[in-house]
This record gives sequence, structure tokens and C-alpha cells, in this order.
Amino acid sequence: MGYLQDPRVFYAIERTYLAWVRTQLAILALAFLIKKFGIEEALDPEAQPLAEWALLGMCLLVVAMSMMSFWQTRLSISRLGEQEIPSSSAVRVLYVTGLLSIGLNIVISAVVALV
Repeated sequence: MGYLQDPRVFYAIERTYLAWVRTQLAILALAFLIKKFGIEEALDPEAQPLAEWALLGMCLLVVAMSMMSFWQTRLSISRLGEQEIPSSSAVRVLYVTGLLSIGLNIVISAVVALV
């Protein structure tokens, strides 16, 4: 990345990461609703195992997306110059948020898969 001396670049990276988190939560919410309301049970009994695998796939997709988006955000921040990062605490907050997001996605995915 070029040296822009503009902290808005950091904020753009942060917004992109948060958009990924929002997408992950939407996919998990959809999987949870499908599981909670038993939509997969309304299917033909032969199709139920396929529905279970699809829900598990959605959960694994979210965990993979969570790790990928965190890695990409970290990579983008590492390419910024010192003038482009508002403060070192902003980076720490983003990293802690990212790790918590990965952990929560794993926990929620496990709950959805096991319920």
C-alpha cells in the first residue's frame, strides 16, 4: 500500500472487517433459525441427513470466513505506515475483537450443530 499519511485507510480496513463479521453473523443466524424451527425436519426423511450436513457446512464456512477475514485484516494493517494508524490501541482493540469473533463463531457453530 502507498504511504498516504491518512488514518482513514485504517478505518476503511476496519469497516471492511466489520462487514465480514456482519455477514458471518447473518449466516449463523440463518443456520440457527433453520435448526431452531426444525425446517430440516419438515423435509423428506431421506433428505434430513443432507440438511444436517448443510447446517454443519454453514457453520464451518462461518469459522473459515472468520479466520480468513481476521488474517486479511491483520495483513492489511501490517502494510500500513505509522502515520496511517490512528493509535496502537486501535490495532490492539481490532485484534482482540477479531480473536473474540473467531472464538464466538466457533462456540455458536458448535451450539447450532449440537442442538
